[in-house]
Amino acid sequence: MKPASTRRTVFAFLRWMNVVACLLVSPWALAGPELRAELSQDIVGLGSPVRLSLMASSDGAAVEQAEPGAPASVRAEKVTERPTHSIRIVNGVKSEKRGLTVEWTLTPEKLGTKTIRPSAMVAGLRVSAKPLTLRVVPPSKAPPPPPPRRQPLDPFGDPFKDFKDPFKGLMDDFDADDFMRGGRPMFRSDPSLAFVTAPRGKLEFLHARVDKPKAVVGEQLTYSVYLFVDAEQQEPRYDDVHEAGTKDFLRIPVLPEELAPKALGHTTLEGHLYTVKLLRRHALFPLRSGRLTIQPMHLRVANGRSTPSPRESERLTIDVTEPPATGRPPGYALGDVGRMRLSATVTPRETEVGGVVTVEVTLEGTGNLPGALVPPPRKAVEWLPPEQRAAVAANAEGVVGGSRTFTWVVRAREPGQVDLGEISLPFFDAEAGKYETARAALGALTIRGAASKDDAPRALLEGLPKPLTSGAPASAGHAGSRRGLFYSLWLGPPALGLVVAGALRARRRLTAHREATKDDPKTRERAARAEVDRALKDGDARAADAAMRRQVELALELRTGTRLAGVDLDRFESTLAAGGVDAQAAKTIVALLREAEVARFSPGGASAEATAERIRALRSLVEGLPRARTSGGPGPVAVSVLLLALVTPASARAEAVRAEGFDAAAKALDQGKPEIAISELEKLADRGVVDANASFNRGLAYAERVRLGGAQPGDLGRAIHGFEEARRLTTDATVRASARDAIQVVRAEIARQRARAEAVELESRSFGETLVGLFEERTWATLAILLSLMATGAGAATARRSGHSDSVSRRFRIAGVVLVSAFVPLSVVAAACARERSEAAARTWAVVLSGESTALTRGRQGGPIPEGAIVEVLGTDGGRTAIRFGGDRTTMPRPNLRFLATR
Repeated sequence: MKPASTRRTVFAFLRWMNVVACLLVSPWALAGPELRAELSQDIVGLGSPVRLSLMASSDGAAVEQAEPGAPASVRAEKVTERPTHSIRIVNGVKSEKRGLTVEWTLTPEKLGTKTIRPSAMVAGLRVSAKPLTLRVVPPSKAPPPPPPRRQPLDPFGDPFKDFKDPFKGLMDDFDADDFMRGGRPMFRSDPSLAFVTAPRGKLEFLHARVDKPKAVVGEQLTYSVYLFVDAEQQEPRYDDVHEAGTKDFLRIPVLPEELAPKALGHTTLEGHLYTVKLLRRHALFPLRSGRLTIQPMHLRVANGRSTPSPRESERLTIDVTEPPATGRPPGYALGDVGRMRLSATVTPRETEVGGVVTVEVTLEGTGNLPGALVPPPRKAVEWLPPEQRAAVAANAEGVVGGSRTFTWVVRAREPGQVDLGEISLPFFDAEAGKYETARAALGALTIRGAASKDDAPRALLEGLPKPLTSGAPASAGHAGSRRGLFYSLWLGPPALGLVVAGALRARRRLTAHREATKDDPKTRERAARAEVDRALKDGDARAADAAMRRQVELALELRTGTRLAGVDLDRFESTLAAGGVDAQAAKTIVALLREAEVARFSPGGASAEATAERIRALRSLVEGLPRARTSGGPGPVAVSVLLLALVTPASARAEAVRAEGFDAAAKALDQGKPEIAISELEKLADRGVVDANASFNRGLAYAERVRLGGAQPGDLGRAIHGFEEARRLTTDATVRASARDAIQVVRAEIARQRARAEAVELESRSFGETLVGLFEERTWATLAILLSLMATGAGAATARRSGHSDSVSRRFRIAGVVLVSAFVPLSVVAAACARERSEAAARTWAVVLSGESTALTRGRQGGPIPEGAIVEVLGTDGGRTAIRFGGDRTTMPRPNLRFLATR
């Protein structure tokens, strides 16, 4: 073949090949943009998320600004967005293809059929995919969601899918979603973790939340703290951790704090991907009602080599109320919330006198399991202090529960068949919204043998006095009202001047004015109002109701001239009507007072909000009444007759109510029923009755409850409170001595229970108080008066003997100097004693019902102030009370103290 023809043949072949190549490439080159959309499911329940995927591709032109095209009733959140770029060269012809893969999470918010029109911008034009139809049905009719897909749609597929993996088995746990693509980590976003409306930081932030915004006292709240970290950042390090402040809550860890943060997954916030980790989870039990605050958690976070920066969670507020008063069973203790059950075993069922049996009671359930149970008191047996085993923790669901086992050793005292009764525990079921009572019957115990004094065990609180049989209100008089006479006799002889006489007269007038003002209804009404406001501020609803009763009585006395203190509510309305009060107003006042009395004597009391509303209504009613006329009225004789007619029946009725309650309590004490005596005497105290004998019997009732084996926490402190109050109020030397002896018996029992060999200091005094305690100011003043008279006599004798020999005058002068020298320090001591005793009478004192381990400010070795200690009250701030114990100061919770009544 000739070379020329050969070349022509080759060129012709190449031309035909180019034509074929062009025909093959032209469909690809001429193809327009392609968009394909897909829903993970076509039928979805209302509020359930569904995934929308869009794949767009174009020849060379950029694909961007993808939109889901969802209607307004469907919320769309972008999850991932991945651009793609590919280049192909066929027979020397280069072709370029660009693509974009986007995924959204769609959440429908309305029922019906929705049309979804995804689109994207290609070469500056908006191009739409084929519309999709989404049917939204009620959740109960929705089909189950499909299983999660491992990879999103890829317009280019996997070119290596047919190759075998030479490393199969070595990297089976490695997920392709963890690869870095386009410089961003690819993770699936979990919509359930998007519980933050917006990021609180650029790279990382803390977020705190509780499972419920409202609760009742004792109901469990679950508090969680999460750490959100930018998914593109490396694992941060953090230090200087400060836990959230939860002083108003009992805190039990659900997640151990020493464990590393628990990774939960990833979520998208404002188009940014975050890794979510759980840092803390606690179960919180509110300890009081009100608007309680959970303080933020603080820590420092650093990424790589960056300087640590502080981060803090939100400050949360929880509205806490008391369980409803309606249907509240007797004996319910505020805070006992959950679901509980009791079981009990008694072994053996028979024993001898002086022998012991074991009673084991197991409390099981969920919630705030109480740490004490009250056994039924029985005279034939003695309940020794129980041992307790607890197994309380949070389960896998974060609910706190478990069991507490109480084991009592019960000593037999008297022979016979003894019914031990039952142990009961009322509680509030917050989920069901009602009260329940867990019960465990103990059954009968057979005690054989005969009672023997030699074999009988030592009884608790031996040497207690007998109850008093007549109520005698504390005398209104005070030693200070007679100090003017002592001061006159004491300072009169040396002075003998008009200035001193005028000063003494002014002092007597001032003392008389103070004494008169002290019993003035207007002054007492202002004091009662201040007490109500103070109790409301402290959140003590029971004390506020009791103080409000006294304020109402005093305010009505100012407006009607009728004394109502101690008048029973059954006769309250008629007494008000006799005083000129409108019948409807009197009826409303009595109804509100009766409601307050019911709330006061119920085991849990009323809520602070209900009490405040009731007090506002009472004040509005009482202040709207006209005041009694103070001038321009009838003459003194007519006024005296009228007041005598009105006050005498009211006073007689008040005295009858006092006597009735006192007699019922004394009878209950004689019958060995201290619970009834406590109830009657506490009612008198709540009505503002100040009675030395009633206080004495109240202390005896609490001591008897301890002696009979039914002690409750704080009973010994309440016993000392009653005896000490009686000792301070009474003017009867016999009652004062009996109260002092009873205090020593109770203090000895406190020391025995504390198991200390050394004496327990229950009343620490300063030097001035110790000096006052040596003698009364009357004794010091009497000594000073004698020395004053002797010094005056010596001076007069010296003046009279001025004409006699120098030796006699010198002797009288020396005697006068000695007497005056002794008179001056005794006068100073007497004045200091008088001032100290006067200030002590004006101070507020309280008895500690339960000690608290808190460091004192100075001079002491820490440890709790013992139960029954007498402390001075310095003031109240919130729920804590500042006190002075001897020379030291500290604070205690207000419920741990009981204030002593004053004259």
